Amino acid sequence: MHYSPWCLPYLGIKPSVKYMLWTGMIEIATLMLGGAIIIALSPKPWDPLVFTPAYAPGGWSGVGMGLVFAFTAFAGWGSMTFLGAEAKEAHVNIRRGVIAVVLLLSVFFIFMMYALIIGWGPSNASTYFQYFIPGITEAVKYGLLPIAILWIILVTNSGFTDTMAILNAVARDMYTMAKDSALPQWLSMTHPRYKTPHRALLLDTVIGLALFTALGWTLGPLNAFLITGLWGGIATSIEHLLINIALPLYSRKRDFFKWTHVVIPAIASILYIFVLYATAVTTAISLPVIVAVTFLVAWFIITGVISWKKPVVPRLEEGEEL
Repeated sequence: MHYSPWCLPYLGIKPSVKYMLWTGMIEIATLMLGGAIIIALSPKPWDPLVFTPAYAPGGWSGVGMGLVFAFTAFAGWGSMTFLGAEAKEAHVNIRRGVIAVVLLLSVFFIFMMYALIIGWGPSNASTYFQYFIPGITEAVKYGLLPIAILWIILVTNSGFTDTMAILNAVARDMYTMAKDSALPQWLSMTHPRYKTPHRALLLDTVIGLALFTALGWTLGPLNAFLITGLWGGIATSIEHLLINIALPLYSRKRDFFKWTHVVIPAIASILYIFVLYATAVTTAISLPVIVAVTFLVAWFIITGVISWKKPVVPRLEEGEEL
């Protein structure tokens, strides 16, 4: 476990964030370089129909289904909000960080998906996910073997940093919930030397290893991905819907209400509702879907009962911002 993604978060937020920042920037630069070369070498470098539902199975419904999995890629930016208790001038710096990351990731993902779809051939998009890592296959196809090898290394590192980001975010979420009496107080303890929520980190790591190992062994890697992708995307959509509803009510109660607290969340909520609708009408009933939906429903029921039986009592520490 010493060399697992658990190690750096255990030692502190600063070393893990520094590692993710620098390796992430290298990944983005290398991927965009390869994407630009693929666009230049492709038979038809410009196809504006890629930005429409023209190639999507089921039209707009297919787009909505795809967004469920796309949201799992964008969901990470929200993890910065959990660092507010450990950041200087959190109200300013966390806000700037969220905006900067959303803009950067938007440019990056749009460019890379365009490059890979153009290189693959938009009309052949339905075969794209028949390959484990289609981007690597595509790089080899265009004679970019050195870039393909570098991409394999970066994809491996990306899995490492993704896991670190999730551990950091979830552990601090659990830590905050424990302080607010929503989880056992045992999880609200921090490491005497590193000042990290080490107990929450350890529990999160154990649960994650057990869950993904069990799903992968019993249902296979693809089904495990579909299950976690579905419940992650759907849960993220519902979570943000609830936050969008709560924001104007909370800001009004705390006397810092702005009209943007209604308009911007309302626009985002429409998108989330569309995604949930499209997922419902396009998803065929299968074992991964049944498992994912059953887990989500059970989770929501248990969470609702616990929240009703034991209301959360927010507790701020000195210097912590809410």
